Amino acid sequence: MTQSGPSPPEEPTPDRLPAWEANLTRLATLLSRKESGDRLILAEIAREWGRFGEASRILKGHFAEEHELQAAALLVLVEQGSRRVEVFDDKLFQEYLMFL
Repeated sequence: MTQSGPSPPEEPTPDRLPAWEANLTRLATLLSRKESGDRLILAEIAREWGRFGEASRILKGHFAEEHELQAAALLVLVEQGSRRVEVFDDKLFQEYLMFL
């Protein structure tokens, strides 16, 4: 039995890279550094660009309680130096809990 739903995101191909970067740049300008959920997205954008220091600084700030676990899990990916888009699943959360 197969699961339905969206397929996993693919990494941009070289011919699509400029459009991908332009979209992320535009998205980043629309987000607020004051909003917890927006900061998660900003950290994800920085991580995907390979700006791990910037992503880490964002993720080590204060987050609303409903975003704390996602921020911590995203920080695991930053500390691993991963630029890949990942699904936040139980395995990733367990890796975070090992750091506590």
